[in-house]
Amino acid sequence: MCAAPAKTSDADIVAAARAVIAARGLDALSLQQVAAAVGIKTPSLYKRFDDRAALLAAVQDDVLLELARVLGDAAASGSTPQDGLHAMGRSYRAFAATHARLYPLLFGSSEPSPAARAAIAPVMTALIALLGAPLALPAARTLTAFLHGFVTMELSGNFQMGGSIDDAFDFGLDAVMRGIGAHIMRTVS
Repeated sequence: MCAAPAKTSDADIVAAARAVIAARGLDALSLQQVAAAVGIKTPSLYKRFDDRAALLAAVQDDVLLELARVLGDAAASGSTPQDGLHAMGRSYRAFAATHARLYPLLFGSSEPSPAARAAIAPVMTALIALLGAPLALPAARTLTAFLHGFVTMELSGNFQMGGSIDDAFDFGLDAVMRGIGAHIMRTVS
């Protein structure tokens, strides 16, 4: 990011970009819309963000930091690491539903940013407490794969065979957690 006048903050610009994406989708985001929303001319945006990709990266970080707060709160609500992981799984799903058009940004970068690391930190903390550091990352990847797959299918409307989607989610989350629990029992024995 480059220096710019102090009248409009980066946070204002990121919030405006988030609002555009939330209302119209990622493809609808344009620097012209964001500039108009914060009351500046488009060239002034380039003083803060080099291009659309840089603005999207800032929005991605903002969304990831919000998710980090949500997951941290959920983790704190559990009396055990397992309870915290269940709560984080449910909170993750609720976050995705609430931010359906922003959700794809969570996985928009191949290189994890500090914000991405913050978002995964509560999960890693719980998994390290349960499994130890060497197994926490594979367990986190397994849990993330289930959550992302389920949420992506749910947001796309792909669960059309009847039955309760809530029950299916709980079943899947419980199955993943039982698998993690079974691994704990194997390593303790």
